[in-house]
Amino acid sequence: MQNYISKLKNLIIKLVTAFGQTREISKTRDIPLSETRDMKPFDSAQGKQEKIVMDSLSCPYCQSTRFVKKGFRVKVRETVQLYLCATCHKVFTPYTTKGKHYPLAVMLDAISIYNLGYSLEQTCKILTSRCGFEIQASTLSNWLSETLGLCKFSRMREYALKKYSSKEMTIYATLAHRQLYRYRFHRAKCELIISEDFKHHRFGPLKEFLEMVPVECPHQYFQEGLRASETPLTFSKKQMIVRAKQNYATRLCVYVLQ
Repeated sequence: MQNYISKLKNLIIKLVTAFGQTREISKTRDIPLSETRDMKPFDSAQGKQEKIVMDSLSCPYCQSTRFVKKGFRVKVRETVQLYLCATCHKVFTPYTTKGKHYPLAVMLDAISIYNLGYSLEQTCKILTSRCGFEIQASTLSNWLSETLGLCKFSRMREYALKKYSSKEMTIYATLAHRQLYRYRFHRAKCELIISEDFKHHRFGPLKEFLEMVPVECPHQYFQEGLRASETPLTFSKKQMIVRAKQNYATRLCVYVLQ
């Protein structure tokens, strides 16, 4: 336990030192979006550019945030909430993904299970037992092809399976910190990212820390005092400079947050 706490302290000191350096704008944030990557929102299913998706729910036709609920659309496997825009008077759904016969949550669950190392047939069998309706391997294969530009672990999956089985790919643990938390750490992805580029080797101590959490986590420090969500926020955002950025992470978030 003392070894774990000392490593945790050293890691915190390194992070504070790294982020405590005074700089107005980092080089990464100072580069315009067009000069970093051409990562415009793209609909792989339709092969065309999508409209810009706003952070909060809005009308996809006029981007208005003035709307009311307008009943439901009953589908075979799900019921979708409909909204009526008060500006352009068009009916829309909260989803930007169109023409799907399965709930989006089932699609995301299928992709996540497959990327844990299971085969197409094994993934479909697990999903069928969970959701109650049958899913074909060809359907799952189509989902994987459509989201290939979002789920970049697909290029690492073949190498991850050479070292880890589907049950060893991810570390699971239940942390009792005044309430139960499901801790999950994708060890294969972390290891491959670090070994892929030399500059990522500085995250080695962080990888070691995350692997040790289920074994040597000091649970007593989470049993007393205020939780992070209950602590008053004293950080001022007045001096912050925030610039929009599009990359694989933001595109994946837009897709999932539907």
